[in-house]
Amino acid sequence: GGYVEIGYGSEVPVQGDNSYGLYSQSQYYDPTIQTGETRLTAGNGISVTTYGEYSYAVMANNALPTGQDGPVAVVTLGTNSNIITSGDTSFAMFAYGRNALVEAGEGWSVQTTGNGSVGLYAARRDLDPDPGKGARIIVGGGQVTTAGDDAYGLMALGLESVIEVLGSLAVKTQGEDALGVAANDKGQVKLTGGQITTTGDRAIGVYAEHQLADGDTGIDLGNNMEVFTNGDAAHGLWAEGNLSSILAGNGLLVKTTGDQTFGLA
Repeated sequence: GGYVEIGYGSEVPVQGDNSYGLYSQSQYYDPTIQTGETRLTAGNGISVTTYGEYSYAVMANNALPTGQDGPVAVVTLGTNSNIITSGDTSFAMFAYGRNALVEAGEGWSVQTTGNGSVGLYAARRDLDPDPGKGARIIVGGGQVTTAGDDAYGLMALGLESVIEVLGSLAVKTQGEDALGVAANDKGQVKLTGGQITTTGDRAIGVYAEHQLADGDTGIDLGNNMEVFTNGDAAHGLWAEGNLSSILAGNGLLVKTTGDQTFGLA
């Protein structure tokens, strides 16, 4: 493993396709090697900006199912971090693979521009029979803004991948077929209230989909969540497939504006 530390108030601008801003990767080449933790730590108020397609502003990457109990690749951000991506299929905070972890303190801000872009993305695609922990993103309260078709505010995808927001969350998406908060195929999202707003046809506020034969996919919105959608077939909350669930505590408000929309489905 290795360790990199960046001081508070740092700026990291990156320009070019297939580029990375802050990147932590575990041992990759030999799956028999039990590596130590690889960690990148940034102080409060860091700013990371990427310009280009398929670019990742903040990424923890562990492509191997090493079987270790703790995190293998970690990126830790302090409070009030500012993450901006501009380019199709670019991700602002991205944890990929078993035991990958991205974490951030309160007051973070994420802005993505581009089709297929994602604000917070935790993903794991392997089906190891000894699953261990999936990719995780754990952050304090903050905000996500996306502009582009097929763009997602938050997405947890695959076995035991989790996004957990420990404070109030604000999500705004603008574009067709966009999703505010989504979980798919055993992914889990855990929120503590806030507001989710989507603008665009078929832009769903909260979406859980599970098409596998076992396991479950779930989104917990916490208390006092507000969901607003504006567009045709832009549903508020939609759970699709067996073993998918969306849970909400007290004070849920859902408002949809557009033809052929459902508040809860």
